[in-house]
Amino acid sequence: MRRIDVIHKELERLTYGLELSDLAKEKAFTAEAIGFNLGLARNSVSKDLNQLWNEGLVVKSPGRPVFFLHRHALELLINRKLDDCECIVHSVASLLPKKEKYTDDDPFSGLIGYDRSLRDAVEKGRAAVLYPHGLHVLLTGASGVGKTFFAELMHCFACKHTIGSLPPLVYFNCAEYAHNPELLSSHLFGHHKGAFTGASENKTGLVEQADGGYLLLDEVHRLPYEGQEKLFSILDKGEYRPLGSSGPTYSISVRLICATTESVNSALLRTFQRRIQVCIDLPGIRQRSVEEQLELIVSFFQRESRKIERTISLDKTLLHWLLSKSLEGNIGQLKSDIQFLCAQAWASGMTERNDTLELDKRLAEMSFNTTPEQRLLVD
Repeated sequence: MRRIDVIHKELERLTYGLELSDLAKEKAFTAEAIGFNLGLARNSVSKDLNQLWNEGLVVKSPGRPVFFLHRHALELLINRKLDDCECIVHSVASLLPKKEKYTDDDPFSGLIGYDRSLRDAVEKGRAAVLYPHGLHVLLTGASGVGKTFFAELMHCFACKHTIGSLPPLVYFNCAEYAHNPELLSSHLFGHHKGAFTGASENKTGLVEQADGGYLLLDEVHRLPYEGQEKLFSILDKGEYRPLGSSGPTYSISVRLICATTESVNSALLRTFQRRIQVCIDLPGIRQRSVEEQLELIVSFFQRESRKIERTISLDKTLLHWLLSKSLEGNIGQLKSDIQFLCAQAWASGMTERNDTLELDKRLAEMSFNTTPEQRLLVD
């Protein structure tokens, strides 16, 4: 497959994952983000995306940075065809149907359970954003509970309450350089030419890219103690020094959002913990109410329905199964399980030509138990 086709396919996948509420938050995708996903250079991705735009296959929102969306996937989401002149827009939200215009300035309100099981988490997230100059946050919870998504909502909430340029959100997975402190420092803080073998030019670090916004440190427990200590100057004074620099420190205004699946006390230095003002614990899916679990299931089936352009007919037995099966991967696993169920039904009915995808009870594992409350809600 050609590189341009791979990029087009990745943009399609990302756009299919959006909701109308995401468009209201001006969510779209940069060449850098797509390049990161595919392991391609940003310049190459940008060149191909602009070629796709010239061919009318993608929608572009100019600015710094430039954002892109897959045209056909976007048309399915907003339920209308786009005119060619609409393939370049200054506001993604302007493409929303008039009846779907969102006036709510709180992106958290679109989060299932925001006023129930996640109320405490949402209140803490709002407070961390609204407090002058912001507060550093530590997100805890098992794999798949939605820590990265919650961080993105915090960023969206900040954008809604910011005057002037929008704050950036920069993502970094600490596991990538956990065993190489030198490369870790270079990636986070940048480096000067000659700082180490192979450093042939100055490089900007992620900290500088996140200036004025947020740096999301995923899997922060994978940072060695030395790596955690390197962040103290940012947490304490808002200062940093690039690797190989002997000059004065650089001032920075960045809020850290750290995410971990591990026990905080065993994985993080006490001296690091006490520098993080807000700790938010996100519950596992089975710790949430049955109503919320059912809402999550329905929302994922609705997303698949839009993706395949078919109505999905679901047997009640499958709902019982999804409400009772073990979900060690939490919401992330639930989403994947639902996608696989739809794929199985699609494969078994490939020769049928109709507008409905039938999911019957034979697709589920049949050894499960449900509570009376679960059966009542499903029925």
